[in-house]
Amino acid sequence: MTVEELVAAVVALAIVSAKRLGAGLADRAMEGVEQSVADRLGRLYRWVAGRLPGEEGAALVDEAGRSPAAQALLRRRLVLALGEDPAGVEELRVLLSPHAPVLAHGDFLLPESSGTPRQLPLAVADFTGRGQELARLVEAAERPGGGRVCLVHGPGGVGKTAVVVQAAHRLMPSFPDGQLFVDLNGVEERPAAVGEVLGDFLVALGVARGRIPDDEAGRTRQFRTELADRRVLIILDNAASEQQIGALIPGGSSCAVLITSRQGLATLAVDERVALSGLDEDTAWDLLRRISGGDRVDEDPEAGRDVVRLCGGLPLALRIAGARLATFPARTVGSFARDLADDHRRLDVLSLGERSVRAVFRAGYQALPSLQQRAFRLVSALDTPDLPAWALSPLLDMNADTADACLEGLLLAHLVQARRGEAGGRRVRQRRAASAGRPPQRGRRSRHAATTGRRPAQRP
Repeated sequence: MTVEELVAAVVALAIVSAKRLGAGLADRAMEGVEQSVADRLGRLYRWVAGRLPGEEGAALVDEAGRSPAAQALLRRRLVLALGEDPAGVEELRVLLSPHAPVLAHGDFLLPESSGTPRQLPLAVADFTGRGQELARLVEAAERPGGGRVCLVHGPGGVGKTAVVVQAAHRLMPSFPDGQLFVDLNGVEERPAAVGEVLGDFLVALGVARGRIPDDEAGRTRQFRTELADRRVLIILDNAASEQQIGALIPGGSSCAVLITSRQGLATLAVDERVALSGLDEDTAWDLLRRISGGDRVDEDPEAGRDVVRLCGGLPLALRIAGARLATFPARTVGSFARDLADDHRRLDVLSLGERSVRAVFRAGYQALPSLQQRAFRLVSALDTPDLPAWALSPLLDMNADTADACLEGLLLAHLVQARRGEAGGRRVRQRRAASAGRPPQRGRRSRHAATTGRRPAQRP
């Protein structure tokens, strides 16, 4: 079609919309074919009205519905405007195509996604360390043959998301068809609903909402169909369980999936499993210096090293500590280290604005079943660096199998650590950053109540 023919068609359809026929269709049907027609008419009307300056376009369209002379004037003005705008001509061709999708959004009708999503968050500028972990993720994601699934797991605040986002930015050239990102809210009371996530992914991949099935199974099939021949990188951040992410993994071999979780997701089939622990002392020192400013900690390096040690290598704790030192320059590094050394104040000190180590560990604790919460309170309440794993059974007043299952749950949630003792048995200790404070408890309870789950007998 020539430009003149395109303009004649769009003007005729815009006039139909201006006469409220499109609105009438929308009133009679909120979905299906009639709604699709109403959507298209509204979109064409807005396109015509927006091609001319100010309110002139809308006024001319309204007048064109009543006057042939105004209609001819509108066509001439549009042909003249498009004569110097080849991109506008191509846009009009797409708009008039029978396959041009539309997306209802409030009172406006917006184009669907281009189908090439670019959803990666910004990579952290002062990212420090993790060279080996990054190399493993990049190598695994680019490994030829088969869909690649990589899991990064570890305790809250250890930097799982930062590592995966850093790797994803390095992988972008290998996945030119797009990158999808979602926070699955795995430690929240209500994790993200899989069906809603699939719907958002399909829209980002260019699927019109009207073509998206209502049920999760149908969305899963369509999601895998859409990705069958595309090279897309998918980041599933903060996953709650294997069940939550099963439908979000493509079935083909052209995509790669990077997953983060506080849980070990032991039964998930993955190509690469990366367990993140705290940063080593030298890397933690480098991170603290980058955030606080080198001169700040260099003025008292001994106290600075104390800060690093008390943060337990946890990147979140180090970032908050560095930000506090940078924000309050009148405070000495030594006084800050002394506050951190106070077990009862440490979590208060490791809080700034909306960032808080306490909030991270509280979320992990609250996500535990009640029996594991009891076990975690036990480990927290005992004034000992660690204890033999067998001690959980008599202290919690439960059989050995139940105690072992409880310990495994805490280990998978990365809230405790285990090491092999000198006699060959396992010994358990709370993670260093978590030991900075006590888990939430209901009311004031004695240590006996915290460890046994029962209140002590009342004395006569």
